[in-house]
Amino acid sequence: MNSEALLSEISARRKNVPEKSLQIYLHIPFCTSKCHFCDWVDDIPVTQLRSGVSKRRQYVDSLRRQIEHWGPYLGEVGYKTTCIYWGGGTPTRLEAESFPLIQQSLESAFDLSSLSQHTLETTPSDLTPEKLEKLEEIGVDRLSIGVQSFDPDQLRRAGRAHSAEQAVEAIRLAKRSSIEDVNIDLISGFPEETLADFKRTLEIAVELEPTHVSVYSYRATPRTVMAVQTTRGVRHGLELDSMIESYELAQDVLTQAGYREYCFNYFAKEKKYEFEAGMYGYKLQGDIVGFGAGAESTLGTFSLLNEDTELDEYVEDPLGFDTVKPFSLERPEMFFPLFGAALMTEDGINFKRFQYLTGLPFSEAWQSPDIKAWFQYVENCGAKLSFEDDGIRSADRNIHRVYLKNLVYTLNPALVELT
Repeated sequence: MNSEALLSEISARRKNVPEKSLQIYLHIPFCTSKCHFCDWVDDIPVTQLRSGVSKRRQYVDSLRRQIEHWGPYLGEVGYKTTCIYWGGGTPTRLEAESFPLIQQSLESAFDLSSLSQHTLETTPSDLTPEKLEKLEEIGVDRLSIGVQSFDPDQLRRAGRAHSAEQAVEAIRLAKRSSIEDVNIDLISGFPEETLADFKRTLEIAVELEPTHVSVYSYRATPRTVMAVQTTRGVRHGLELDSMIESYELAQDVLTQAGYREYCFNYFAKEKKYEFEAGMYGYKLQGDIVGFGAGAESTLGTFSLLNEDTELDEYVEDPLGFDTVKPFSLERPEMFFPLFGAALMTEDGINFKRFQYLTGLPFSEAWQSPDIKAWFQYVENCGAKLSFEDDGIRSADRNIHRVYLKNLVYTLNPALVELT
């Protein structure tokens, strides 16, 4: 489907919506190294991931072309941008001068007057004073630093390109800038990680006083180096009970330090520091347009994707999307990520928002045997669900246990007994 035909369909499906919010996601598919645990880049060749300056600059040119092509169309439909989120990969692998160039394209193509949060991901090894200055100039107001651990041995095993000392200095550098909202990303449940080791990581994080901490549970995705090592017995993965204990340690330490867990994985010092871009997607709040190779979009009841392994093809022709699929009960698996994400939030699955995003009333979706089976599986993992007139919510605060049981069961059913 070409751009004009797709925009015509989106416009027709959003015609009677007076206020159309939009999140812009910018995907930067480059990293210093290929981390041993990361399943976001497990299918990307190392040579592509570590592309040089010339390729990165070509990519920026193509990204700008895509932004400048789609922005005016989406403006005509009536979208107002509320969040900008740079992810990857590592956005700060780009050269410092690339950030204002991309921002110029965003400002020329979109109405940014309703922007409430501008988030960018970085890593300690790629955050420099020069790049930080450019991020301040373009209006980034939230920085998310991928630390993962402050334990030197764990960083080495994870294949990270930074040291614990670099991580501490990067956070201090960010906190000295005008960017007030600084998040630290951590991972709980790494193979062979003791509670004492993880507690020390949490304590260092708290001492640095970030405004927000994200704690993601380790996923032993089969194609990653760390998962292969575990399968071969080189390393020993934690069992389910230990993974739960690790995450609950994070809950205890961060709660005692004054952070509130407002969503599974997310802990904020104050409400104003909540991760709006993350919650926008989890809470099904509106459409998302993703730019770049590897970016996904949910736009006008369509799911759009540019493949992350097709970098050269994207650079050559960035204006279209590799995959364009309307949400359909013929493909029930399209709905499962929406359900799973929404159940991690306090709002749960809001039926009105679900229908807005997918074009389908939840009552119609509920007729699908596959969707009913998905909810039954979630309950078998231990979820206590509350079925209400306006939505479905988790009836207790133990959704992390459900998620972790699903995670372990999906990777190795023999390790978990479902109820």
